[in-house]
Amino acid sequence: MSHRAERQQEWAVFWCSLLGPLLSGDIAPKEAAGFLAELAERKCHFPDGEFRKPSRATLWRKWKQYRQGGFDALQRRRRKDRGQARKPSADMIDKAIETIPKPARRRGYVTKWAARSCATWTYNNSSPTS
Repeated sequence: MSHRAERQQEWAVFWCSLLGPLLSGDIAPKEAAGFLAELAERKCHFPDGEFRKPSRATLWRKWKQYRQGGFDALQRRRRKDRGQARKPSADMIDKAIETIPKPARRRGYVTKWAARSCATWTYNNSSPTS
């Protein structure tokens, strides 16, 4: 078994151990919200070596993954776009620019500000220094 596969299995076992009472049926699905809230408040030792609290959303997601796909569903998946460029295409950039809302402007505000800054710039920068 490869190192990556071992790590993935280690994470899956970790999530199963956390969600054990829920997965085994000791806790009814109707009582899952309270159990997961309590579990999210406790710090635990994660497989990556950190000691922290799991988020409630992650616990719900892992429980859902287990119900839908069993133990194998708890293992992380590799990215589908692995090995491909992640740089956005020109079409994506153009569409993003089109969808950004334009800022509202007050009448005359920009003009007065621009006139003041141009006048200041012209006055300060046009006089020759000797």
